[in-house]
Amino acid sequence: MTPTLIGLTGHARSGKSTAAELLAKYGYTVTHIADPIRRIAYASMPSIRRVVDAYGWDQAKRISPEVRPTLQALGDALRYELGPYMFTDRVVTQARFDPVVVADVRIDFEVEQLLSTGRITRIIEITRTGTTPANGHHLERGIDRDLIDLTIANDGTIEDLEAALVRALGLTQSINKGEKA
Repeated sequence: MTPTLIGLTGHARSGKSTAAELLAKYGYTVTHIADPIRRIAYASMPSIRRVVDAYGWDQAKRISPEVRPTLQALGDALRYELGPYMFTDRVVTQARFDPVVVADVRIDFEVEQLLSTGRITRIIEITRTGTTPANGHHLERGIDRDLIDLTIANDGTIEDLEAALVRALGLTQSINKGEKA
């Protein structure tokens, strides 16, 4: 059966967001666990906002020594203060109704919560030759290998990545949003 909830994991710049956008063509809603963290940082930190406005999030995380560590620290603080599932709760609620691809699964307990939904769930690692952890933060270590269903190498073209996703997931046509799987 076609999965209705997909979690993507992998190093920074491995192609997780690109894979998620490709899956959107097949009816998946793209979300990021870190979306609320980004919104809070953007709204409350003028230095982050300036860099993001100038370069976008992905480029800002690459070129600014402040952006990625700030997002990581903010996420850790919010999880500590408000509970470890505060970010995945939003995703789990959304996944009850639509096929969802989560483009940034980075912690084992996030995977475990996604698996607990009862939806047909796949955890996919996206790899790319030459990518390594972005820094020494615990989020960059990756999830337990036993939680990963399959690994897709992203060392070719975007078309190659799409073909690999289609083959691996058995996608043939768009999933209709709003239908329960």
